[in-house]
Amino acid sequence: MGDRYRRPVPSCVHVAEAFVVHPETGHVLVVHNPTSWSFPAGRVEEGETFAEAVVRETLEETTVSIEALGVLAVSERAPLTRTRVLFVTFATRYVDGVPSAGDDPEISKALWLPPDEAEQRVDFLPGPIATLLTAVPGVRYEATAW
Repeated sequence: MGDRYRRPVPSCVHVAEAFVVHPETGHVLVVHNPTSWSFPAGRVEEGETFAEAVVRETLEETTVSIEALGVLAVSERAPLTRTRVLFVTFATRYVDGVPSAGDDPEISKALWLPPDEAEQRVDFLPGPIATLLTAVPGVRYEATAW
């Protein structure tokens, strides 16, 4: 077949996203960037696993330390540009720290919000927060080299 039948493959950005619940209050960790509210998230860097990225990004954006437990959701967004974004949302365990805007210059606020308020503010959710709060990480996550 000739080149005229080949479609260019869109580029894809891999993003690791953290769903962090405070163990005492049940509040959800959220961040604010110039245009929206979201869960802590960011690009997976070269040589890094999704689990490593979610821990690093959460610390950079919020100064909160977490542990990645497992995958809660996988979602994809295809904006009007050719770059697709693949989100892997992790269930996490809060380790320590008080939320504040960290090293990421795009983040202006980091704070704990009650789940219903977080649901109203966060622009893109991998599912209803009530469902995420009761979900058990259902996708086994393993990073291996081959």
